[in-house]
Amino acid sequence: MTEVLLNVYDVTSAESQTTTSTINVINNVTHALNLGGVFHGAVEVFGEEWSFGYCVRGTGVYACPPKQNPFYQHRETLLLGVTKKSRQEVNAIISRLKVEWPGGTYNLLNRNCCHFCEDICKYLGVGPVPGWLNRFAAGAEATINFADKVAVSWSNWSTQMQQTTQQSTSWLKNSLRNLTNGRNGAEDGVGENSSEVEPQPQSRFRTSGLRVQKPPPTN
Repeated sequence: MTEVLLNVYDVTSAESQTTTSTINVINNVTHALNLGGVFHGAVEVFGEEWSFGYCVRGTGVYACPPKQNPFYQHRETLLLGVTKKSRQEVNAIISRLKVEWPGGTYNLLNRNCCHFCEDICKYLGVGPVPGWLNRFAAGAEATINFADKVAVSWSNWSTQMQQTTQQSTSWLKNSLRNLTNGRNGAEDGVGENSSEVEPQPQSRFRTSGLRVQKPPPTN
């Protein structure tokens, strides 16, 4: 049995001391309010500190001396509990995690070093890690997911409106076309299919056999 520790670091910028100082100030305020911050997390067990980061090839799981990660500034250490796992069992867990956490799968919002800490704690039977450790990333991911859903909903609504408009326009055109064709058909039918016979002018002469009867002379 051995203690399992969570080492929390402030994320720093090697290129800008001003940026590092700004992050430290933000973390001090947000951490005091239990709102989280921009942190790097690592789990210490059996004298080794394990964490996760991005790399092009291979595993993203790596070890360093406890509280001495050269890329970050150590802030504090928290006790997560006592694991019942032996050193050999912990080594087997680390080997498994190296396979499950390749460096190319790193994502700042939903698969970062703090998510790795949560996973390794489950294997060790300790924890959980405090919620504020990864709260900023969770909030950012939720915001992005919400924005994506709004964009998809707007796109679907626009498509439905466009389809409805096209269907309505097509229906209106067909209705007008049918109305016009019906009117023209009615006008063309007069005289062709009508049973009425055009009146013929009466002849001044009436024929009866071969004799022609002339009208009487006028005075």
